[in-house]
Amino acid sequence: MRRKCNLLICLLLAVAVFAIPNVSASQDITVILDGQVLEFDVPPAIMDGRTMVPMRVIFEALGATVQWEGVTQTIFATTEDLEISAMIGFHSIRINGQSQAMDVAPVIVNGRTLVPIRFVSEAFGADVAWHGNTRTVVITTNQQSVQPTPQPIQPQPTQQPTPIPEIYDVDTYNLNDIYFPDWDDSWDSDYGFEDGFDFENFE
Repeated sequence: MRRKCNLLICLLLAVAVFAIPNVSASQDITVILDGQVLEFDVPPAIMDGRTMVPMRVIFEALGATVQWEGVTQTIFATTEDLEISAMIGFHSIRINGQSQAMDVAPVIVNGRTLVPIRFVSEAFGADVAWHGNTRTVVITTNQQSVQPTPQPIQPQPTQQPTPIPEIYDVDTYNLNDIYFPDWDDSWDSDYGFEDGFDFENFE
């Protein structure tokens, strides 16, 4: 009887060990999103060759609203055009109603749900790069601000200066030709202009 109990205990321990993902040796992992270093209350860890991070931090950093259903242990992350749901311990994840498989299932560590960072980031359309020498994950989203390409300055057309009217010498220029082109010289005597027009005493 005792042998059967011991065998049962060993079997349960074996199942528990195999159910826990293989976690690499503890060492800090840095996660950078669009140039900003993310802070986690539970540090990221590598499990079965995949970098796992607390789901709320990464989802909210990617612009999603996060909900946790404790009864079914289901994660929900939503944006305007994306809906994601996953359950603890299951490799299947639903993205906009379509089921996909993850290499590593979400797990709970120290009260935080950890998800594979590359998979969920790429689900949001982000690019993910892993730098093994510094143990750094670099995430770049399409929301990162892009500096506009400077436009060449178009030369403005040269404005021609307004011509200054020619100043005529009243002593030599016949003003009748300017102001009275139809003037008849015979009218000079009629209007008293036969001796010329007195500009200085004109009122």
